[in-house]
Amino acid sequence: MGDHDPARASVSRLLRDGSSDALAQAYERWGLLVHTIAVRALRSPDAAAEVTRQVFVRLWEQRASLTDEPYAVPARLVALTREGLEERTGQDLLGSQADGAAPDRLLLAYEVARLDEPAATAVRLALVEGMPDDLIARRLDLPVDVVRRHVRRSVLSLRGAWKEVCDDSSHR
Repeated sequence: MGDHDPARASVSRLLRDGSSDALAQAYERWGLLVHTIAVRALRSPDAAAEVTRQVFVRLWEQRASLTDEPYAVPARLVALTREGLEERTGQDLLGSQADGAAPDRLLLAYEVARLDEPAATAVRLALVEGMPDDLIARRLDLPVDVVRRHVRRSVLSLRGAWKEVCDDSSHR
C-alpha cells in the first residue's frame, strides 16, 4: 500500500496536501453524518443536500488549516454543518449539542444507528441506559447469552469504527 493509502495516512494531512481523493474519502466516511444532522435540523432532504454540498466545499477551501488531531476532519465537518445551518436559518439549530464533546457524541450516535437490530437496541440499553444484561434479555425477548454476544460484537465493531474515525488508536 502506498503512502497515500487512506487506511494508513491521515485524512487531514492528505487534505492539507491537496488530495482530492482524501476529500472523496472524507465524504464517504462522514457525508451521511453531515447530511443526517442537516436533515434533522432542517426537515428537508433537498435543503440538507445543499448544506452537505456546501460543507464539503468549505472543508476543501479550509483544508490548509486542518491539524493532525484525531478528530480534525469530523470536528470541522460538524462545525461547518452548524455554520451552514445557522447561515441558512439565522438560528443555532444544534444548540449546545455542537459544543464541547459533541463531535464525539454525534459520531458515536451515528455509528450506533448503523448497527443492525436487535444489536443497536441492546447496545443503547446497555451503554446509554446502563441496563443489566438480564433485563435487556427480558425486554428484547432474547436469551442472556445472545444479548451479551450482541453487545460484545457491537462494542468491538464500534471500537473499530471509532479507531477508523479517529485515525489514532490512543482514543480507545
